[in-house]
Parts: sequence; structure tokens; C-alpha cells
Amino acid sequence: MKRDKSIQLGQAEKRGEVLKKLTNQVQMRTGWIEYMRAVLGLTLQDLAKRAGVSKPTTAQSERREAEGKVTLETLKKMANAMECDLFYAFVPRKKIGSILMDQAIQKARSILSRADTHMSLEDQKVEESMDIRIQRLAQKLIDNGNVW
Repeated sequence: MKRDKSIQLGQAEKRGEVLKKLTNQVQMRTGWIEYMRAVLGLTLQDLAKRAGVSKPTTAQSERREAEGKVTLETLKKMANAMECDLFYAFVPRKKIGSILMDQAIQKARSILSRADTHMSLEDQKVEESMDIRIQRLAQKLIDNGNVW
């Protein structure tokens, strides 16, 4: 089971790196609907007809995409009308392993801080450094898939 999780994490890391490279190359000022419509030489009316919607709806779709408010359904419809495929992905801002470790450390720190508070109230003291304990607990949380 643990090996499967490791393989899955490795595959996700690779996909993330590929997508990260792509996102750096495809960012543009206009939305994809307007961009592809212009590249293909389609007017708003042409695209509207092909998509089976009105010209104002097509113009609204372009505006809403630029504002980040377009639906996936609309993007799919417009992509199909222009003989394009739509790809949708979450691209991690950093390596997935780093995201998991950061979250595990945050959770471990919180758990150990509460535990230390209770122990100090009972006049008990832990000899090992907090950093070592946090790292060890964080790794256990990752191994158990319990970082969130």
C-alpha cells in the first residue's frame, strides 16, 4: 500500500512539472475563447453559430473568461465549436512532496505544542529538542497519510 502511494506521488510530481513548464508558455492577456477565435479568423457571429448560442452570449463568454467567471461547460462548448480540446488541470505551485511536508510540519508543531503545554502543567519535561520531535512526527503523519 505504501509503495503504491509512493508511485502515485512520483507520477503526480512528474505531471506537475510538465504542467508547470506548459503554464509558463501559455499565459496570455486575452482568454482562450477570444484568442482561438482570432487565430481561426472567426467572427463572434461565426463562433456563436457554430456553438449554437447567440452572438451576445458568445461575447459574454469571452468577457466572463477574461474575468475568471466562465463555466467549464461554456469553455467545452466553445472549444468544441472551434475544433479544439479543453484541458483542465491543477498545477502545484511547488513540489507535491514539499506541500505535504509543510502541512505535516505545521500539524506536528500544533500537536506537540498542545502536548507540551499539558506536560508542563503536569510538571513533566521532554528532553529531546522540539525540532527533532516535529520532524519525526511530521514523517509519521506523512507515512500514515494524515497530514491534513
